Amino acid sequence: MIDMSNEDTRKRVAAEVRAAAARADLRQSDVARAAHISPASLNRKWRGRNAYTVDELVSISRALGTDPADLLPRTLTSAVA
Repeated sequence: MIDMSNEDTRKRVAAEVRAAAARADLRQSDVARAAHISPASLNRKWRGRNAYTVDELVSISRALGTDPADLLPRTLTSAVA
């Protein structure tokens, strides 16, 4: 199981989300609107201060046109498999 309360994990997931948004040429505000997450809440998660929920990662992945697993660092997904 992935421990999203761990600060390192939160920051690594946040980095993956930011990278995926950059690849999709979307800004943080675009992602917040498309994923139906408040801009303030997304900003805290975007910086790794708060953890994303599974539902949020699914919503974000839909907004970015990617799979939710693509928003997790490879080291986390291989540890779960």
